[in-house]
Amino acid sequence: MALRDILAGALRDSETTGKEREFRLPRGLIVSVRSTATYTRLRLRRNESKPSPVEWRTVIGSFPYPCEGVEPRETVENGHVVLCASWPTPVRLLDV
Repeated sequence: MALRDILAGALRDSETTGKEREFRLPRGLIVSVRSTATYTRLRLRRNESKPSPVEWRTVIGSFPYPCEGVEPRETVENGHVVLCASWPTPVRLLDV
């Protein structure tokens, strides 16, 4: 399954449940997304090292809607370096 499809499913689940969705990619990158009607939040982390800027660009480029220019900030949570960002959720044109 493509990363774009995984992200789309996680975003849909998050919008429905109101909870953050987390999944692990094959090489150990842990991706967390949360989406509401007003904002979307993305967090990347690894258990053993810091996520790279290339990984950030790959994940952000795979979002099911455009989100160019979203730059991460680096934080430390429970001893893990986390790249995270939040931005306004785009209005869906076909939603009523």
